[in-house]
Amino acid sequence: MKIFFSLSLIVLFLIGCSEAEEGISPFQQAKFRKIAYASLSVQEAATLTNDWKTAPVKIGIYKNDNGTNTIIIDGNNRWGFGIYDQNITLTPNQILIAVTFNTSNDPLIGPLTLIIEPQSENVIGGVLRF
Repeated sequence: MKIFFSLSLIVLFLIGCSEAEEGISPFQQAKFRKIAYASLSVQEAATLTNDWKTAPVKIGIYKNDNGTNTIIIDGNNRWGFGIYDQNITLTPNQILIAVTFNTSNDPLIGPLTLIIEPQSENVIGGVLRF
């Protein structure tokens, strides 16, 4: 019984460490999902195919690639995104959050990914869909 309990604690510790290494806690993930979901229009929300409460949340770094706003996820995945308000100023290497919702339109134009500026907790843009 003691061995089982000890192993359970170790597994919980390792899971907690992996989330901490990603830099975003489960509480923060839930908060950013809620912010992103609240910004959806009624029409966009109607196209969701999965529960919005399980949407993937990723931390990314902002880059301006030759005039294109880009979020870099996991060090090498580059996603171009549009900014909703041109008065928003982003700085190179600024931390941004990406929340991705699967929709019924994914086969045609891809998933719906919203970009959040974590300090202001505002949705500032969306990844381009084709």
